Amino acid sequence: SCTTQRIVDAMDGFQAVVKALRPSDLVYKFWTFDSIVKSHTGIMHLSKFDLQRASNAAKALANDSDHSTNCSTSLYDALKHVITTWPKNTEYKSLQKELIVFTDGGDNSSKTSLNDVEILLGHPQLANFHLILIGCGLDERTKARLEELCAPVHCKFFAEDADKTSIERAFHRSVQSIQSRRKLTLSLETSGGASADTAMIQNALQGLGLGALMGGGPAAVARGPGAGAALAIGGRGRSKPKIMEIEDDPAPSRRNRANTPPKVRP
Repeated sequence: SCTTQRIVDAMDGFQAVVKALRPSDLVYKFWTFDSIVKSHTGIMHLSKFDLQRASNAAKALANDSDHSTNCSTSLYDALKHVITTWPKNTEYKSLQKELIVFTDGGDNSSKTSLNDVEILLGHPQLANFHLILIGCGLDERTKARLEELCAPVHCKFFAEDADKTSIERAFHRSVQSIQSRRKLTLSLETSGGASADTAMIQNALQGLGLGALMGGGPAAVARGPGAGAALAIGGRGRSKPKIMEIEDDPAPSRRNRANTPPKVRP
């Protein structure tokens, strides 16, 4: 639960996240949580997402909290609910999954224990899953607890003050974090010949389409709307390396063109 002003500031920050995404990206629900976890939207393409409706739901939560003598924050329950109810459809498995959570207080009403949610975050059973937890105006004890909670490499914790500028900064950092995962750098060493360079680029693009390109290291995976690629072409001799930005979804499927996401199977 949050105060009304912090909700307004947080929704302004969330709007920056929405603007950084693409219309074909999928939004998997918008939640609020106080003593209970509430879902306010279904899964949809970003172009269909009603930001005003989400903002109104968040402000309603804040208004309820402002008039409560005992503000509740079921953060652990919210994390468990979102992760365990995430769609398990095959078509979603390769997508980049980003969960952004905002709170201005520590958990004080969850049925889920800290230990249980730590185990869940350590092994969420979701491929390409990332959590960004934003905490504003927290005491040092709560900061330390949430910092420890976000210890897994796929989790980040941004602790900020409770003023508007600090909250906006946290969401800006969230955008940067998400965008950094949208690019995959592939280093290719070419023979220097134009035809050989072209063939290598074509092979690389074909490899990306298949989802993996084997090189001098681990396989590099780039699949679905949640992954992009930066292709580094390095020629021998005096030629300088070149960077090619490759769109991850240059030819949207019919489903994307129709802005109709697949049905969700829990």
